[in-house]
Amino acid sequence: MKGFPLAFSKRNFAFLGICLGVLALIILVSILPLMAKIKLLEDEIPQVKAKIAEQSELAEIIKTIDQKLIELNEMPTLPNISLTSIPLIETSSVIGEIERLAKEGNLRVITIEPIVPESSIQLKTVTFNARMQGKITDLRSFLFALLKVTYIDKIERLKIISNENILDMDLTFSVRLS
Repeated sequence: MKGFPLAFSKRNFAFLGICLGVLALIILVSILPLMAKIKLLEDEIPQVKAKIAEQSELAEIIKTIDQKLIELNEMPTLPNISLTSIPLIETSSVIGEIERLAKEGNLRVITIEPIVPESSIQLKTVTFNARMQGKITDLRSFLFALLKVTYIDKIERLKIISNENILDMDLTFSVRLS
């Protein structure tokens, strides 16, 4: 035997041509666009590295600025007071005190009313609901003043609804009874 004879017919050539065409189509449709995308991503790498370096430099500057802002705008500290209580008979004076604090804090009081519990046997606290209007900066100073009142046991809820420049505030707080 002198070798393996290769015989190709027109059908074999057509089939081979179709297979090579499909292979070329796969390369054109999938591999070449991916190669172009990889090239674009490789071109972006130096830009991203430059941005990372810039951000690292800016992080130190921002940290310094934050420290300076904190020093300039020191947050007031809460007073370290011991809680007292008031007799049940004097709870009506709480409304006047809250109205005075709100007026000093530039807040407009809409209502302040006690929430009457179902059972008044051995009450330890009385809860009040106050509705006010004002600005957020005024609310902040009012809350700090409110926390200085020694018979305020806790602020249970603060709901703020924004209406353009004015905030509607719904505040629920408890007063400790003796």
